[in-house]
Amino acid sequence: FKKREEPFREQHLRASVQETAGKGIDVHLLQPGLGWVPWWQSAAVPMKQHVEWLSSIGRTPSSFEHYVLNGGDMVRVFIDACRGCGEAPFISIRLNDAHRIYRGGRAAPEERDKALAEFKFFADHPECRIGPDAGGDERMQYMLDWGRPEVRDYKLKLLGELCANYDFDGLELDFMRHWIFFNLKRTTPEQRREIQTGFVRQVRQMLDRASKRGRRRWLCVRVPAYPETYDAMGIGLAD
Repeated sequence: FKKREEPFREQHLRASVQETAGKGIDVHLLQPGLGWVPWWQSAAVPMKQHVEWLSSIGRTPSSFEHYVLNGGDMVRVFIDACRGCGEAPFISIRLNDAHRIYRGGRAAPEERDKALAEFKFFADHPECRIGPDAGGDERMQYMLDWGRPEVRDYKLKLLGELCANYDFDGLELDFMRHWIFFNLKRTTPEQRREIQTGFVRQVRQMLDRASKRGRRRWLCVRVPAYPETYDAMGIGLAD
């Protein structure tokens, strides 16, 4: 619906939902961005402040960010479009998306920090990155380390306002974009499971506090199909 280089417009999102109407679909999910910069009207990370910060480092806002800056709200539009065609709206949030790393990693070393800094929290908190001693793919040192409470608190602020301000039917926590969360040298398996289980528990509580008329909204998790990855991620499904 959106042609290449065309600015994002509300009707693009509505059309993508309407396309599925009457096809036997029960649930429709929207991921509003990469999970760090909200594509809704946010008090936790206001788009005006984000765009001003981008400009201060010489970056240009995306078409999606311009849409939100001008008063647009993808989450609200999506929920309304789903209700209009009889589908249950679910919001999915990527917990540790690192696509900026694959783009910024191509920059010269002296320009890399600036190229990677797509949101202010990342730029302001280099101490919250997984770090060069993590092993594996060298680029992953620039991922945020969930062993740091500041990282989890940032994500909880975004999830909290979604739960409180929007009447969706379910929330998915996407642990797969991307699946590296910890520097394994700084945490034990038990600590990682405690951190992730505690995080999910907090989100469940936020959903319940904000539910209307006692309705229990769904909470889902998207995790890898390979259990051997769970130890490093802190995933404990039985917990």
